[in-house]
Amino acid sequence: MQKNRLKYAVDLGMGFSFFLCFFTGLMKWPGKMIGRSNPGCIFTFIHDYSGLLLGFFVLFHLVLNWEWIYAMTKKIFL
Repeated sequence: MQKNRLKYAVDLGMGFSFFLCFFTGLMKWPGKMIGRSNPGCIFTFIHDYSGLLLGFFVLFHLVLNWEWIYAMTKKIFL
Protein backbone atom coordinates (compact mmCIF):
# COMPACT_ATOMS: atom_id res chain seq x y z
CA MET A 1 0.00 0.00 0.00
CA GLN A 2 1.32 3.45 -0.85
CA LYS A 3 2.19 5.66 2.10
CA ASN A 4 -0.33 8.35 1.09
CA ARG A 5 -3.14 5.80 0.89
CA LEU A 6 -2.14 4.41 4.27
CA LYS A 7 -2.17 7.91 5.78
CA TYR A 8 -5.59 8.53 4.23
CA ALA A 9 -6.92 5.27 5.68
CA VAL A 10 -5.53 6.14 9.12
CA ASP A 11 -7.12 9.61 8.93
CA LEU A 12 -10.48 8.07 7.97
CA GLY A 13 -10.17 5.67 10.90
CA MET A 14 -9.39 8.57 13.23
CA GLY A 15 -12.40 10.51 11.97
CA PHE A 16 -14.75 7.55 12.32
CA SER A 17 -13.44 6.69 15.79
CA PHE A 18 -13.78 10.29 16.89
CA PHE A 19 -17.37 10.46 15.60
CA LEU A 20 -18.30 7.27 17.48
CA CYS A 21 -16.61 8.42 20.67
CA PHE A 22 -18.18 11.89 20.46
CA PHE A 23 -21.69 10.63 19.66
CA THR A 24 -21.72 8.00 22.38
CA GLY A 25 -20.21 10.50 24.81
CA LEU A 26 -23.20 12.77 24.15
CA MET A 27 -25.54 9.84 24.75
CA LYS A 28 -23.81 9.15 28.08
CA TRP A 29 -23.99 12.82 29.13
CA PRO A 30 -25.42 13.20 32.66
CA GLY A 31 -29.14 13.86 32.54
CA LYS A 32 -29.75 12.09 29.23
CA MET A 33 -32.18 9.21 29.16
CA ILE A 34 -29.98 6.95 27.04
CA GLY A 35 -27.16 5.19 28.88
CA ARG A 36 -27.90 6.87 32.21
CA SER A 37 -26.47 5.01 35.20
CA ASN A 38 -26.24 1.76 33.29
CA PRO A 39 -22.58 0.70 33.00
CA GLY A 40 -23.52 -2.28 30.81
CA CYS A 41 -25.16 -0.01 28.25
CA ILE A 42 -24.11 -0.45 24.62
CA PHE A 43 -23.23 3.26 24.44
CA THR A 44 -20.70 2.80 27.24
CA PHE A 45 -19.14 -0.18 25.46
CA ILE A 46 -18.93 1.64 22.10
CA HIS A 47 -17.65 4.82 23.74
CA ASP A 48 -14.88 3.08 25.65
CA TYR A 49 -13.61 0.97 22.78
CA SER A 50 -13.89 3.70 20.14
CA GLY A 51 -11.82 5.90 22.46
CA LEU A 52 -9.14 3.21 22.62
CA LEU A 53 -9.27 2.77 18.86
CA LEU A 54 -8.90 6.52 18.40
CA GLY A 55 -5.82 6.47 20.64
CA PHE A 56 -4.20 3.75 18.52
CA PHE A 57 -5.00 5.64 15.31
CA VAL A 58 -3.46 8.83 16.73
CA LEU A 59 -0.27 6.99 17.74
CA PHE A 60 -0.06 5.37 14.30
CA HIS A 61 -0.64 8.77 12.69
CA LEU A 62 2.22 10.26 14.71
CA VAL A 63 4.54 7.41 13.69
CA LEU A 64 3.69 7.87 10.01
CA ASN A 65 4.31 11.61 10.19
CA TRP A 66 7.29 11.60 12.53
CA GLU A 67 9.75 12.90 9.92
CA TRP A 68 7.54 15.90 9.17
CA ILE A 69 6.95 16.60 12.89
CA TYR A 70 10.67 16.43 13.58
CA ALA A 71 11.53 18.68 10.62
CA MET A 72 8.94 21.31 11.57
CA THR A 73 9.96 21.29 15.23
CA LYS A 74 13.59 21.72 14.24
CA LYS A 75 12.67 24.51 11.82
CA ILE A 76 10.65 26.39 14.45
CA PHE A 77 13.06 26.11 17.37
CA LEU A 78 16.45 26.26 15.64
